[in-house]
Amino acid sequence: MAAMRVKAILLALATAAALSACGTETPVATPDTTSNPGATTGAPAGGGDRDSCLMGTWKVDVNNIAQQTASMIGSGAVGTGAGTLTVAFGSEMKVTYGNTVSMDMKIGDKTMNMKSTFAGDATSTNWKTKDGKLTGTMSSNNVTNSAVATVGGVTVPTPTSVPFSALNLSETVNYTCSGSNATISGSGVSWKLTKA
Repeated sequence: MAAMRVKAILLALATAAALSACGTETPVATPDTTSNPGATTGAPAGGGDRDSCLMGTWKVDVNNIAQQTASMIGSGAVGTGAGTLTVAFGSEMKVTYGNTVSMDMKIGDKTMNMKSTFAGDATSTNWKTKDGKLTGTMSSNNVTNSAVATVGGVTVPTPTSVPFSALNLSETVNYTCSGSNATISGSGVSWKLTKA
């Protein structure tokens, strides 16, 4: 019975870690910027179709992604993030993964740790912004995710096929941007960005 529970939790953790990178299918409402008059949700750069506020390189708060993922899992899960995740907006949009998301939680009297490591990059050459939405296609994607789980210090089988994709621009992706801060929200978790 305990082995079945461990497998179910591993699958849930793997799925949640994957969703922290790509979002789920439930759209998130466009954030309200009336309380932050400097925020933009679709102001094109020079009359074009790309918000000038987004231009440049941004660092994503990976620890915040891990904490949001832990909240989605519940059951006292604690999430930590390490490494780097960057988003660069210019003639192309490039997301570069070099981060790890770890979850710790109790299973009976043992501690379970699930660590997902993301590496690689995904690029969109046709990204656009309009009305607080970010759209396009990720024409290049070599992002990988490897997962390792331990229970009580013993490595346990981890799902070999973790559902994962890079930020999916074919889904509803909302954003806000103000000065050196931005947020990208697919569904599930939001990415908090700071200008690099």
